[in-house]
Amino acid sequence: MNELTESDYDILHAMENIVDGIAAMWGEHTEVLLHSLDSNNPSIIKIANGHITGREVGAPITNIALVKLNEGKDVSDAYITKSPDGK
Repeated sequence: MNELTESDYDILHAMENIVDGIAAMWGEHTEVLLHSLDSNNPSIIKIANGHITGREVGAPITNIALVKLNEGKDVSDAYITKSPDGK
């Protein structure tokens, strides 16, 4: 992870509508989010259907996403997880 520039954030914010579009396509039982991978503050910058896990904008990146990053895997792909309550 690197420190993001203002231009990087402009690009990320331009992608926020895509999060809403994917959520609309898959429905209310699919959580969709966009992470900032800024080395100073890796966090969620857009989330749809956050009611599933209770996560909100500003929540930190999950350990599973960090593991995928450290393994050099592309975390732009979808991955399935379950919350502690089975959702």
